[in-house]
Amino acid sequence: MKKISFETTPEFNKDLKKLAKKYRTLHQDLELLKKATINIYHNLHIDNQSIFPIQTFCNTEIHSYKIKKFASKSFKGKGVKTGLRLIYIFIE
Repeated sequence: MKKISFETTPEFNKDLKKLAKKYRTLHQDLELLKKATINIYHNLHIDNQSIFPIQTFCNTEIHSYKIKKFASKSFKGKGVKTGLRLIYIFIE
């Protein structure tokens, strides 16, 4: 399995810091998302119906994706449709 490195933008870090105050488990949830969803999708090619490609870039090496079913442990008991969206760029 290829190792995937993750880099974030300053805007993402600022938003994450703000959201982490409200949702205490967000950092742990994000690490789990990296391991359990992104790595499995790109390395093992297993689609768990939570990652959707976004067809916006012309370049064949750059792909953008949206994760729709990103739940946090902090959302427990808040309903089925509660969750976050995460958009990321994958460069091979």
